[in-house]
Amino acid sequence: MKQRTTNEHEWTQIIDELIKTGVDRSALIHDLTLFSEADNFGSLLRPRLTSSEVQAVLEALHNYDQSVQSPTFEYYETLSNIKQALKQADYLSSKYQVVIANPPYMGGKGMNGRMGAWVKDNYPDSKLDLFAMFIERNLELAVKKGAVAMITMQSWMFLSSYEKLRNSILDKHTIISMAHLGARAFDSIGGEVVSTTAFVLENAHHPEYKGAYVRLVDGNSEAEKQASFKAALV
Repeated sequence: MKQRTTNEHEWTQIIDELIKTGVDRSALIHDLTLFSEADNFGSLLRPRLTSSEVQAVLEALHNYDQSVQSPTFEYYETLSNIKQALKQADYLSSKYQVVIANPPYMGGKGMNGRMGAWVKDNYPDSKLDLFAMFIERNLELAVKKGAVAMITMQSWMFLSSYEKLRNSILDKHTIISMAHLGARAFDSIGGEVVSTTAFVLENAHHPEYKGAYVRLVDGNSEAEKQASFKAALV
């Protein structure tokens, strides 16, 4: 959303009307200005409004729009920007029963300067790579007791840099199952370049739960890993 490029009076007037729904003013303004760098940060952005709050604000916005007489061009521009921001905030709220992802991979060296600084502040436990940040973010997108299914690089399982991320997963969530694929899980990617793991997490903590784990690192092709996986299920 464009930040304050429209008439300041129109902006203030609409905000004053929308907070009558009971939403926090600072949270509303945060979400309305959050997406100015959406092209850079994408779904890693974290809205503060809940999905139900967004719906209430959208309804209030519609009712307010119906009451406006002789609207100006600046009003329409502001209204359009607010609607767009609210819809994006709704998409990124914690409301999904299941989140499935093969997230992008990008280490710090591949990030532009703005993103490199931003992730340190917003994802300190997973900042080394985008895929790790998306593990954290996807758990936030899932409702309580919702499921997150992902395939990612295996490095978060072992490197000391991800210790806080691992501890967070173990202390707050539950690993339901994992297939440790290792290298050569994809015939289209040769050698040891990509070593992966596929897993399902529940957004709830069950400390006594014993997950199902399959070690498939020894296979040298998709077919070998598939055969080993099927054998483990027998």
